[in-house]
Amino acid sequence: MRITTIVFTTILLSSSAMAEMTSPDDVAHEFYAWVFSEPGIGSGLPTQNEMKHLGKFFSSALLKLLNSAIAMEKQCVENNTPGDKPHIVEGNIIVGNYEGATEIIVGQARRAGANAIVASRLFSIDTRFQKSHKHRAHTWIDTLVMSPDGGRWVISDIKFKSGQSLARHLKEYVKYGILWCQAPNTSLNPDEQKRRAYAHSGWLR
Repeated sequence: MRITTIVFTTILLSSSAMAEMTSPDDVAHEFYAWVFSEPGIGSGLPTQNEMKHLGKFFSSALLKLLNSAIAMEKQCVENNTPGDKPHIVEGNIIVGNYEGATEIIVGQARRAGANAIVASRLFSIDTRFQKSHKHRAHTWIDTLVMSPDGGRWVISDIKFKSGQSLARHLKEYVKYGILWCQAPNTSLNPDEQKRRAYAHSGWLR
């Protein structure tokens, strides 16, 4: 059973101009409420329908990176050598954990210069294990980086528990995809295999 715990908080903005904007807290809660609304959201690169929802939350730069990654993944699948695993994005890219998350406590926004930061605690509960088992519960912190854009707050990046971020790894995926997916690959040396495995899922661990 999927359970979502969201703690609602508020933030006092420092100027009347900012006060007219939807607060970072509101954006964070609305974003995660959508992410946890259905199983599978965030698994791999977003679908067309998910992109419509992300358009309400993400900055134009982050949306552009997602579209570039989607186009690259399509090219990688089309040019994949039969029998090889295509160079695709796997795992949940929204919460930065391969298996996704089952619960969340959304943190309170704090200002960082012109940006706002929201650090939230996420949980993954594996019900295959009994309560108190060391593998049943896993928890980590994800951080939304938000910036003001045209009278609203948007998510410009998501920093993950590993110290990596969504924007960085979308860029890396496109970068390595250009190397691997221009034409069908007939062989990969060990170093290329390691880089491919890392780009697939390693950054989510």
